[in-house]
Amino acid sequence: AYTHEATEFPSIAPADEEVCDDAYETAAAAAAETRQGVVDLVYEGRAWEHWFVPETVGQLAWTLSADQSEVSISHTVEGRVGWMAVGLRNPTGKKNGMNGAPVVMTIPDADEAEGFGRSAVDAYRISETDSSFRHWWNSDPGTDLSDAELFVAEGNCYAEATFTLGSWASSEPFDASACNHLIWAVSTDSSIASDDMFMARGMHETRGIIPVNFTDPAGRCFDLDGPGADPPGADGGDGGHGDEHGDH
Repeated sequence: AYTHEATEFPSIAPADEEVCDDAYETAAAAAAETRQGVVDLVYEGRAWEHWFVPETVGQLAWTLSADQSEVSISHTVEGRVGWMAVGLRNPTGKKNGMNGAPVVMTIPDADEAEGFGRSAVDAYRISETDSSFRHWWNSDPGTDLSDAELFVAEGNCYAEATFTLGSWASSEPFDASACNHLIWAVSTDSSIASDDMFMARGMHETRGIIPVNFTDPAGRCFDLDGPGADPPGADGGDGGHGDEHGDH
């Protein structure tokens, strides 16, 4: 039988409750106040967790350019962050549109991963067939991404990524007035950049789907047409994703 030595899961320091207090709430309010629109990222539990009480784990705030061809986004998540991502749902993709989706992914310790060579805030395309990060960490969807920056608060109280999008990918232009069905996910446990096999092992994830019309201050979609339309489970919950890292 094949055996090998077990290795500890990579991990990051938890949020410092004595330092944090209402640090996330203050940062989120500031981002919302200076931008044109905002939506909360609400985690509703896995499909089988009928007892789960939905909780807000972060927010997206945005401002459109004058001609609405670009959107400047603030993606803020409460507490420690191993990675966080937001992208455009693939309407024909497996796992409720995750596979094949273009995403902007934030990895706070990206510069510490030897040979990784990606920025802390960068664009990727999730594999059509394999969900694990190791299968698509070096992908390039041709996203029009600029002005990308990351701020991690003292004590791991929150992380905020800011960036400007002119397109989700070379094949998915940005349409401000469409109902953009976004997928989002956060790992609060492991840091994949510190795992040299990019296996994202041991993660505690929250994730969801949220439809956003960027021309509306509350992101409301008045019709459900446009990129990624008609997602099952589009209420921000698990939406049937299941275990997205089961092919490790």
